[in-house]
Amino acid sequence: MGIRIENMIDILNGLEQIGDILMKFLVFLGPNLKAVTGNSEGIDDLVKEVKELVIPFETSELNYYDKKNKGTWMNVFNKFVSLKNDIELKTINLIHETFKNLRSAEGAFDLL
Repeated sequence: MGIRIENMIDILNGLEQIGDILMKFLVFLGPNLKAVTGNSEGIDDLVKEVKELVIPFETSELNYYDKKNKGTWMNVFNKFVSLKNDIELKTINLIHETFKNLRSAEGAFDLL
């Protein structure tokens, strides 16, 4: 089998990054943000997109640790990063729109 330690380390680091990114998104897009913004629907849509980020990793039957699949791993990981960036932009836009609609300084402070 073509498994190399360096390849495993790279993939494990990538998986760690993915887990960290997902956790940060889900914490940030949680109940506190919903309470402050009042935009539960928009936040729920973003949470759904965040959860869908893992589908390619969950549904793949490839052994990413095998060096012959390194290119496929990189493609899937780069697609994840691209989609993550899109979700970040959507989150920023949601925050900007929310600030426009906040009625009090306290609400703005809570959002921050």
